[in-house]
Amino acid sequence: MFRRLASLVAAAVLVVGACSSVPAVTDPKEIMTKSVVSLQGLKTAHLKLDVSGSVKLDITGTGNPTALNLQGTTMQGDVNVPDKKAHIAIAVPALLNVTADLIQIADTTYTKISLQGDKYTKSTSASSAVNTDPTKALGDLTTALNKLSSPPTKLGDEKCGSADCYHVQVKVTSADLNAIGTPTSGVSGDGTLDLYTQKSDFRPVKLTMAVNGGDQGNLVITVELSNFDAPVSIDAPSADQIR
Repeated sequence: MFRRLASLVAAAVLVVGACSSVPAVTDPKEIMTKSVVSLQGLKTAHLKLDVSGSVKLDITGTGNPTALNLQGTTMQGDVNVPDKKAHIAIAVPALLNVTADLIQIADTTYTKISLQGDKYTKSTSASSAVNTDPTKALGDLTTALNKLSSPPTKLGDEKCGSADCYHVQVKVTSADLNAIGTPTSGVSGDGTLDLYTQKSDFRPVKLTMAVNGGDQGNLVITVELSNFDAPVSIDAPSADQIR
């Protein structure tokens, strides 16, 4: 579950970034594309993810899924793109108040889960490294947008705190998800993705994903990004903190 949630956040970071001031843009696809291209200039960011809603899951493996209220589920931390580092804290109150602390240093992951004690577990995998390839992200985004049954829409500009923001919305169906081949392929229902980027430099402030899964449940996932290019300190835990 943690890997999938982290993947969602990673995907969200790849879709929203920017680096240079440009004239007003009206094409929603262009707004999203420029956001991905601008990742080349992103150094660090703070991210905050909140989940609300409920889903039916077969937690016990008995074949009888029950509704799980995900209100209060959070993920928060810092990402250092050029150094391929991340430090993320996760809390899932609905699962026995479980918490997790994840530290990523290149291809090495340190994971501490509350139900397993107070020390980190170390693992190494080339596939776990923080993805920093904007070219691949741009290609993936373009392919996905071209497969959507409904193109993205630019809604009215909005205020994001003190900044003026573009607001782009993408509506997706289960058929779209299956065509794109996302981790949620095979599910039923539909949803919307709302992207907010600062007009001055295309840097993102918020990404909201609302999913209506019918009998399977409804989810709202909100990702907020801030503190762009601010200094962050992300280090591996000391030896006495690793089991």
